Amino acid sequence: MRKLLFTMAALALGVASANAASFNFETTALGSQNVLVLNDGGVTLTLTLTDQSAFQITDITPGGPASFGDRTLSNFVGCCTAAPYNGNFSVGQSSVTLSFGDFGPSDDDSPIILRIYSGLNGVGLLDTVSTSWLGSDVFPSFKTLTVSSATPILSFQFTGSGANNNSMFWDNIVTEQTAVPEPASMALLGTGLFGLAAARRRRKA
Repeated sequence: MRKLLFTMAALALGVASANAASFNFETTALGSQNVLVLNDGGVTLTLTLTDQSAFQITDITPGGPASFGDRTLSNFVGCCTAAPYNGNFSVGQSSVTLSFGDFGPSDDDSPIILRIYSGLNGVGLLDTVSTSWLGSDVFPSFKTLTVSSATPILSFQFTGSGANNNSMFWDNIVTEQTAVPEPASMALLGTGLFGLAAARRRRKA
């Protein structure tokens, strides 16, 4: 009996909702933006540049990666600021994935950097990952960066393309929300714990 109850409790703790959210720009108006608010999977993502300058939603067809769709995020308005993009989440996330690329190779094998933070607006650095857009890289190929944290991620920043200051195309920001127990799982755990307590009381009696 005790083994069964412990198994129920373990199953209840193991079953959790880890909601994924995917942010692309297919329904976003083309043109210049200073603030962009996107929603998916119960998560709100607010995108800006850290210096509050403008960025752009651009139609990249034909020639871009099929997974990027027609519209993508770029930074060719007043080309180009070196300020990172900043994304704030309405709820903590456990991972962030970012795709990027360009129609031409980089002149300087530019580093692409993705940072995650425990607070909004780049406060409380948790981790940093990076790669490079090489002189041999070109659309329709693209690259992806992913970073995860056990501490909830409330913001992230990304930048790249060296001397060209963010002159890349960015798309398909995919996140996973910090897992929380589902109501049914909590009920199962409660039932198991109640049964365990009752069994102990009977044994003492």
